[in-house]
Amino acid sequence: MDKIQGLGIVFGYSLQSLLKNYFIQNKRFLKKNFFIKCILFFIFVFNAGMAMALNIQNVKINYDKDKINVQFNLVFNSLKLKQALDNGQRVRLNICAAILQDRIFIWDKQISVKDMDVILSKDMIKNEYNLLSYDGTVKRFLKFKDLLKSISKMRFSIYCLNLLQKHVPYSFRLVLRLYTREVPVWLKDILFFLDFSVSGPVVYEQQLNF
Repeated sequence: MDKIQGLGIVFGYSLQSLLKNYFIQNKRFLKKNFFIKCILFFIFVFNAGMAMALNIQNVKINYDKDKINVQFNLVFNSLKLKQALDNGQRVRLNICAAILQDRIFIWDKQISVKDMDVILSKDMIKNEYNLLSYDGTVKRFLKFKDLLKSISKMRFSIYCLNLLQKHVPYSFRLVLRLYTREVPVWLKDILFFLDFSVSGPVVYEQQLNF
């Protein structure tokens, strides 16, 4: 059965809460350790930023020779997205699509994956909105509503049918995230338990039938 799961960053926030409670109870340690203090400050300030709602709708999948064609609609919190762009923030939409072989007692096997970024920004001098697609093409819009209309419909293909076998259970998984800040790799390695997206991962999953 098709399903759309809005996954919160439960693990990250739970760990944040544990860290916060621990260091509140150990103030002496916190005062002596400047590095830990900076890390905690970054955790709480970063995740207190503006959240943006993001939803997936009307997913359609069809098979064409050696590829799977995917198309779907995106629904944004348009007011917060416009506010971020008008404030000069660059918004990155990450789209990760994967074909998985379903397995019962171990993790599903990843057969094929396609990871794409779509960049939204605003040119403050020309007062126009820009859309850099995952295929490298750039579109410019004078009105925000035209940008929103363009980004609301997504389509792409995954070349993988030659890797799939008949009578084997497979599924298609789509994961979307929105980012408004780029975090240094070294800091991501330290704070590996955090998800730095402002939308939280939005997941769609569907069984594939051959």
